[in-house]
Amino acid sequence: MIRLKRFFLFSIGLAAWLGAQAQYDAQWSQYMQLPGLYNPGAIGLNSDLNVHLGFRQQWIGFENAPSTFSVNA
Repeated sequence: MIRLKRFFLFSIGLAAWLGAQAQYDAQWSQYMQLPGLYNPGAIGLNSDLNVHLGFRQQWIGFENAPSTFSVNA
């Protein structure tokens, strides 16, 4: 019973931490190239399968520089 309780608490803590990481406001200079990032309703505008990949690095050359990666399908 104690193992189950620990597992449950660990799962809740992990889910809370992952949820907090997902609340990042991404900064994109080419926002029109990633329509699903700002408007999730734009994903189903046509019947084709659209996959959008986005990658951005800031402050290149600095240690621990911020970078952002996005995938929309």
